[in-house]
Amino acid sequence: MKKLVISVFLTAVFCFIQVTAQIKKEAARQYWYTEAMRLYRLDEPTTGTDSTSLSLFLKYADAAGVYSPLGVQCLINAGNIHQGYQRFAEANALYRRAIHQNEKYVKKEAFAYEACLYLGSSFYFSNIIDSAQYYLETASNIAMNYRGKDVLPEKSTLYNSLGAIYYESANYLQAKNYFELANKFIPASVTAADYTELYNSYQSNIANCLMKLNYFDSALRVFKSLNPQAQQKNIIRQNTAHSYFETGNYDSALQIYQSLTLKNDFTGVVALTDMGRIYMNRNQFQQAEAIFDTAIARNKRISTTIKNKEEALAYLYRSKLAEKQGLLDEAVGWVNEALQEVHLVYKVQDAEDVSLDITKTVSPITLFNILHFKAELYSKKYLKSRQYGFLTTSLAAYRKAIETANFIKLSFDNDEAKLFFNVSFVSCL
Repeated sequence: MKKLVISVFLTAVFCFIQVTAQIKKEAARQYWYTEAMRLYRLDEPTTGTDSTSLSLFLKYADAAGVYSPLGVQCLINAGNIHQGYQRFAEANALYRRAIHQNEKYVKKEAFAYEACLYLGSSFYFSNIIDSAQYYLETASNIAMNYRGKDVLPEKSTLYNSLGAIYYESANYLQAKNYFELANKFIPASVTAADYTELYNSYQSNIANCLMKLNYFDSALRVFKSLNPQAQQKNIIRQNTAHSYFETGNYDSALQIYQSLTLKNDFTGVVALTDMGRIYMNRNQFQQAEAIFDTAIARNKRISTTIKNKEEALAYLYRSKLAEKQGLLDEAVGWVNEALQEVHLVYKVQDAEDVSLDITKTVSPITLFNILHFKAELYSKKYLKSRQYGFLTTSLAAYRKAIETANFIKLSFDNDEAKLFFNVSFVSCL
């Protein structure tokens, strides 16, 4: 009997120790999550607070196991921290882990939406557009059919990103539809000032689509209807100037541009490029050259190592400026810089090289325009020198341009893309 009592006592003590340890583990995990979320939600986080938050999120996710809903949320939040520092590969790995864990064990639609939204955004900002489109459209499909109680975050951002992708693919009607959805889903929780800023931004995007659809008067009406806050007057007026520029009303465009205080961001680069093109069309070559060079230098400071179409376009127009001055060899140098900037991995092996994978580009339409112009340059070099090699290069560039136009047509099944292909094909003949 004494042995039995001792055995029962020891069992009770052991169970107590186990329960106490489990309680301590649970308390530790709860602390990790609570502290990680506190740091994650700081209005002014630092690299130090972000690093601690990231570590605690991952610690919780690993300890909580695959069936934990909070574990999935931790993986998504950790991915967001990585993405905030442009560590896209690390972010993508965590988003994919969250998608897998949620799909197999947790099965919560809101988590599937968030993981796809942020993974799509990560691909978008790292210029992997086909993957960005896939995951953003997956998130959109979830949102369209969602009947859950949780409020899905950042739907306006989702639709604005999809609008930008379709705009880049020449599907301006679908882009306009997405920008209109972005306006519709501006969160009610934002301040009046933030609402106005987002509304004006999305309306400007809609007006840009209208311009591409040749509804110039409608686009100008949209721009003129906006009543921007003081900090937004520059961008709205700049978009109005761009509308004038696209319609060939250069005097009105330049008058507005010269009155603006251009910011050190991509909007400022776009404005500089427009101004350079106006001076180029007026044969004011020195002014155009100075402005294009400023646009290129400013873009390099902003984007660092990230490829982007605005810098590629600045190189392209620099090439067109040189060609207009009869400097064909210099023009070739600039157009090759444009090719390298618009492509994710391509490096020019020699001046005549066009051996690139047309699917790995930050902007298919920009790539087409660059290849088409390179073909024209080498056609002119051939006519000037009658060197057969220049003709071969011209034909190779035209073939690549047609291949790019066909890629746009096949990748984006819409009337605008088909029209782009037909017009592009004719221009290459």
